[in-house]
Formats: sequence, structure tokens, C-alpha cells
Amino acid sequence: MRENSELLISSLEKAQAELKRIAEKLEQEFHDRYDPSEVNPTAVLARIHKLQRELPIVTDEARQILTAKAECIHALKTHLVGASDQLQMIQHKTGMPVDPSSAELSTTVKAALADFSGRSGMLLSAENSCASLDQAH
Repeated sequence: MRENSELLISSLEKAQAELKRIAEKLEQEFHDRYDPSEVNPTAVLARIHKLQRELPIVTDEARQILTAKAECIHALKTHLVGASDQLQMIQHKTGMPVDPSSAELSTTVKAALADFSGRSGMLLSAENSCASLDQAH
């Protein structure tokens, strides 16, 4: 049994060496056949393999960026709404007339924040696209 195992290992090593020799021969033939200005299929294949290895990393980084962006939008929304409400409260408590442009600004801020919230949905859909890419890989 040991002899059979050693024979199998030897055969596999020979096959691996032969495949390596064939790969080197093909690479040399492609190198000789194609000018540097032309598209070399082995170079394209190597680039595809490299991109396949890098895709999960880029997908993860994109997901992290989208998450950070959504967190920033949420923090901005919370801060702006709070500041706008405090400004109106201070104006009301001090008896200052509420400037129509201030009230308009508050309405504009809240509308813009609602628009940002809608865009947060786009961020989530972009994150889902990243997840789809990740699954396709």
C-alpha cells in the first residue's frame, strides 16, 4: 500500500511539473506572438484573476463607506433639527419676532433632511448592490 501511495505521489508530482512546463511554454508563445502594444490573453487573464481577488476587499470598503455616510447623514439631521428647534425656542422665549426667513429656513432644513432621508434609502440600495456583487463573486 505504501508503494502505491508513493507511486501516486510521484505521478502527481510529474503531472504538476508537466503542467507547469506547459503553462510556461504557453506564456512564452503568447509573449512571442503578441507585441507589447497588443492585448496579450495571458495578461488579461492574470488581470481578471487579480480583480477577482480584489473585488471582495473593494466591496467591503464600499460597504463601510456607505455605512459611515449614512451615520453622518443621521448625525447631521439630528444636529440641524435640534439647532433649528432651539433657535425658534430662543426667539419665542426672548419675545423676538420670529423672522419669516428663519421659519422658512427651518422648513427648508426639515425638507432637505427629508430629502437626505430619501437618499439614505439610496445608500441602502447601493449597499444591497455591494452585497449582490459579493454574492456573485
